[in-house]
Amino acid sequence: MMGDKEFKGPQPVGEPYRADPADPLPFPTENDAPPRHEPPPDLPEVPRWTRPPSHSPEFQPGAQPPPASGLQEGGSTGEQHVRPRGAPFNKDAAAQKVEPPTPAYRQARIGMWIGVASLFVFNIILGPVAIVMGISAIQRGEKRIGTRALGLGIAGTVTGIIVMVLVATGVMPSLDELMQDLREGR
Repeated sequence: MMGDKEFKGPQPVGEPYRADPADPLPFPTENDAPPRHEPPPDLPEVPRWTRPPSHSPEFQPGAQPPPASGLQEGGSTGEQHVRPRGAPFNKDAAAQKVEPPTPAYRQARIGMWIGVASLFVFNIILGPVAIVMGISAIQRGEKRIGTRALGLGIAGTVTGIIVMVLVATGVMPSLDELMQDLREGR
């Protein structure tokens, strides 16, 4: 119920905006065709691909194509040549063997994961262990992962010290206080 007043629709405020006032129909209609741009006839046709599909050795000029269906040339029998993932194309099978991880690499990885664990549990114990393992791995040649283990061990130790200070000052409840609250149902 609108009361005594009668509803009036919106009234136009002014002339609609046109980009070019001289154009009677600034917007395209059904009869308008899109403009066509024809290339000049004197330009030579450019091939679509100007480079080989890959810069891998097998696509270089003079390279031999791989044998059909992975078998050696000269017949349907022979040893299959399977290239492991990530192995380069131009090396023989003996050079493609993956070396097992070194003891320094294993130690660095273990130290890194101990450092991750030290961020969450047993900070004061696991943090220094990760620091020692990281330093040892760096000295044995695993600089990248050893540095990560060292950094995570330092972060875990600092986290443990901060938690100890917060518990000692009473800002954070101790484990005994948390257990007592759970028993009392608070």
